[in-house]
Amino acid sequence: MMATPVPLTPSAPPSLWYADSGATHHITNDLSNLSIDTEYYGSDHVSTANGDALPISHIGSSTVVCASPTLGSSATSGSSLKLNSILYVPSASHNLLSINKLLIDNQCPLILTPTSSVVKDSITGKVLFQGRTDRALYPLFLHINHHPSSSALFSSPVPSSTWHLRLGHPSTSTLHHILSTAQLPASKIGKNGSCFCKHCPLGKSSKLPFFPSQCNSTTPLQLIHSDVWGPSPVSSISAFKYYVIFIDDWSRYTWLFPLKSKSDVSSIFSHFKALVENQI
Repeated sequence: MMATPVPLTPSAPPSLWYADSGATHHITNDLSNLSIDTEYYGSDHVSTANGDALPISHIGSSTVVCASPTLGSSATSGSSLKLNSILYVPSASHNLLSINKLLIDNQCPLILTPTSSVVKDSITGKVLFQGRTDRALYPLFLHINHHPSSSALFSSPVPSSTWHLRLGHPSTSTLHHILSTAQLPASKIGKNGSCFCKHCPLGKSSKLPFFPSQCNSTTPLQLIHSDVWGPSPVSSISAFKYYVIFIDDWSRYTWLFPLKSKSDVSSIFSHFKALVENQI
């Protein structure tokens, strides 16, 4: 059984929910009923019995504890249940508790009788939630258990551009999908889907190939290119701070010599000249 006793200090009155066997998701018209929430970026909407399509603003989750309201609902020892994938639909007329989602997420049975609804622990048979029927409906009054640690983690949404960088520069449609399905707290991306990353266009740009280089020499050592680099901000273990390179124009063979100072270039070149001339 996934339900565990959780201490609760209610700071707000409980909210009224109706158990609904036809709802595929939990639906609320009050954003405060979500302990953790993020804006919804998908294109789905909630279809009602009269054919209306209600827009979804946020999606989130909560841990709830049943209250003891005037309609007769009761709780035993502060038992709590998880509500995942709650849809915040501002235009919804009532809070709906999806029976299918409730049973799947908590692995517990729900018993409906003509006069009451009962949620039990599947192992011990202990009554966790119980409510009386009202006008042929099954209402439950639920307290939302707001976890301080979770609220602190998700108090301020992360910019979508930051998630774009963290996730390795995905496309706008892929980023929409990840933020929506993973319920990541993020600011909403513009409707035009324009690219907000300056690096992505540069990474997709192309350049014409370089012209073939022309060799100005016909034999080795006929022409030598040279350059000195330094000083290095950190000296090597042997106290070198510069280096000089010699590149043979014909073969592109390269020699590199470390230097302790620029004044060593002359002596290094004399050594290099004697070295390569003896190798020919």
